Amino acid sequence: MYKVLYLNYTAIDPHIGCIGVCYVHLTALFNRGIDVETLSNYQLKGYWQGDRTTSLEYISNSELSSKIYDSDAIVINGEGTLHHNRGLFLLSIAEFAITVGVPVFLINTTIQEIDGFDAVLSSLSDLAVREKSSYEYLISKGINCRLTVDSIVNADFSTIGDRDYSSKLIINDWHPHAELIIQPIVDELIVKSNTIYHPLHDSNAYSNWRYTVANYQTAELIIAPRYHSIYLSGLGGSPFIALPSNSHKVSGVIYASGLPIPICSNIKDLNSHMEYAKNNPNLYLEFRDYLSENKNKDFIVFDRYFNIAKPQFKESIQEKINAWENKIDSHYNLSMTNFYNNLLVKDLNISAG
Repeated sequence: MYKVLYLNYTAIDPHIGCIGVCYVHLTALFNRGIDVETLSNYQLKGYWQGDRTTSLEYISNSELSSKIYDSDAIVINGEGTLHHNRGLFLLSIAEFAITVGVPVFLINTTIQEIDGFDAVLSSLSDLAVREKSSYEYLISKGINCRLTVDSIVNADFSTIGDRDYSSKLIINDWHPHAELIIQPIVDELIVKSNTIYHPLHDSNAYSNWRYTVANYQTAELIIAPRYHSIYLSGLGGSPFIALPSNSHKVSGVIYASGLPIPICSNIKDLNSHMEYAKNNPNLYLEFRDYLSENKNKDFIVFDRYFNIAKPQFKESIQEKINAWENKIDSHYNLSMTNFYNNLLVKDLNISAG
């Protein structure tokens, strides 16, 4: 049985998108009969020591180095961590693993304005970016990569919802780095009687994340300040207006689709964008089809590397999936007491092996 160290385990964060993505990755690995140990960013940020050389030395003398030596592969869930020279601890860990001969698969990632790690990015066994702006950024630097969509498209969402929004307007929460743009738009919308605030960062996310796509289908329109709310809308063919985020990921996925889906960055354009979205429902059905056509690409290179045939779901794997489900049930209290106070110190090893 292969052993994988899975880095950037974001499901410790009560966020519908993060939970869905980790569900996809871990159940895919379980279904391949792989033993998985997870580490969250709260456990890993300290491995960046200000420069590559010092970080490599620090990692080599740490307990983490033993975990890397003991692994057959490292899988990194990039998500939105690697941009504007943030998340460099992940690339330092990747560099150490590559140096000692452990293959590294960086999947589901956005990459933007990362300096000094071109050689590391070029040495990865797989580099899969989830939108076209990241793809073009890397290609312009001579770094080979492949273009996918966000892993959440592969999640097992329910076709039946648990809420009826009765054709109302839905607005999500937003990244704080984009607040100056988004807050005036939210203020404009929230006073409308037909607007419902539905944050992706939600204390109930662990129990109800699977209903989100079906719930959105009952709304008239979704205002999507979160990257994952674009996908949650798109998977159901629900009309949405995208808002800017903290990197080029939002414009990148719209660009990749080739569809004229509106991105509203100025309140003066809000009403015209809303009318356009409502009057062009077929546009969002096309976006749904685009996402559907790009499913199941996360582990293509991984499977080829380890000569894994197309995995077939087996009943025995269900025990591993159940173990993961039980683990996320325990995350709520942990995230409430530790996540928001930045005190997370527990090693959330959800290995089902």
